[in-house]
Amino acid sequence: MDYWAGTMQNDCYLIAADGWVAKTQRLLETGENGKTRDKGWTCDLLPKPLITARFFAKEQAAIETRASSISN
Repeated sequence: MDYWAGTMQNDCYLIAADGWVAKTQRLLETGENGKTRDKGWTCDLLPKPLITARFFAKEQAAIETRASSISN
């Protein structure tokens, strides 16, 4: 029940209210110097690994191949 109250309940409310829509948002951070820096992206409904696996599988495989060749 803790998982339901902490995670699943919020996700179900998002789906019920907006339909099955996984919208991504940019993470922007403003530094001390006033410049805005792009820190990546987030999604309220789906975790990053699921979105990456579904839509960017080829790119992720290329990154992992390159990273393993650099570390060896």
